[in-house]
Amino acid sequence: MPHSFKHAWRWLVGASAAAILIAAIAPASTALAQTPDTGPLSICIGRGGKITGVGHACRNHNFALNWNIPGAPGPQGPQGYTGPAGAPGAVGPTGSQGLVGPVGPSGPLGAMGNDGPRGVQGVTGIAGPTGNTGFPGPTGPVGAVGLTGPSGTPSFGPGDNVAIISGGTLGGTISGAAGIDLTQNSGALKAPTTPLYFGPGNGASGEGITSIPPAPVASPQTSVQVPTPGGTAFNMTVAITPTDAGPPGAQYTFILCNAADCDIPTKPFCSVANDSFPNPDSTVCSTSTFIGSPPSLDYAPGDTLSIQAYNSEAPATNSVDVNWSLDYAIAPANAF
Repeated sequence: MPHSFKHAWRWLVGASAAAILIAAIAPASTALAQTPDTGPLSICIGRGGKITGVGHACRNHNFALNWNIPGAPGPQGPQGYTGPAGAPGAVGPTGSQGLVGPVGPSGPLGAMGNDGPRGVQGVTGIAGPTGNTGFPGPTGPVGAVGLTGPSGTPSFGPGDNVAIISGGTLGGTISGAAGIDLTQNSGALKAPTTPLYFGPGNGASGEGITSIPPAPVASPQTSVQVPTPGGTAFNMTVAITPTDAGPPGAQYTFILCNAADCDIPTKPFCSVANDSFPNPDSTVCSTSTFIGSPPSLDYAPGDTLSIQAYNSEAPATNSVDVNWSLDYAIAPANAF
């Protein structure tokens, strides 16, 4: 080994070398607290053993000394204290409005809510002024004169207590316009469906009227039946217009009723019909001559009197106007 290198080792062992090494290593040791390795260490030693540089390339005729001093990893230090929370940062700027999303599907229909309380009745408004009187309407044409009704039973003299009761459908013109004539829809096949009812001194109940509420609480019959003082009804006679009962097989039946009892054959009845040849087409009938009809019907005081009429055969019949009359005796002994 050259003599100059021997002096270099002496410097390293001496205090000067130690000071230089501490100065070179101290910063690196400080760096070890932040980085895992200091990297290689190098110094340059001149011919007289003097250190001429640390950590850079050596000049000619200098001796370079390189080494590492990796220390053993020390034990992990204790967890440091959590530092205080930093101050909140400034609020960032508001972002731009996003695009409107598509409309979502309709949700299921919710259950129906309970009925709300009933509101109070409002105040009655002020009556409006009376309107001006309208112009008189045009005078309608004079109605046709009704047919003469059938002849009643002649009186037997003063005080015989026999009265003549009559009625009908108020003439062909009025009955057709008012919808109270007797039509083919009132019954069929000998059974009434929507019969017509007559009462003394007034028109018919209206063909096809149904019960509201259902019979026997109410029925079309109640609009025309009349209470009696008690007595006996007999000799009911019925005539129809037009002057035929309809096509062959047509028939209308008329029954004298006591209250809601209009049953055949317990009540007086008769029929007009266009039966097959050789029987003639009839337009008038009477309970006093009709085969199978009882001659009379008794009424207690308060019993109501009415007449039921309906189509009792084939459906193809005429719509007809009806006139009827009957004799009524206050005392049964005066009935015949």
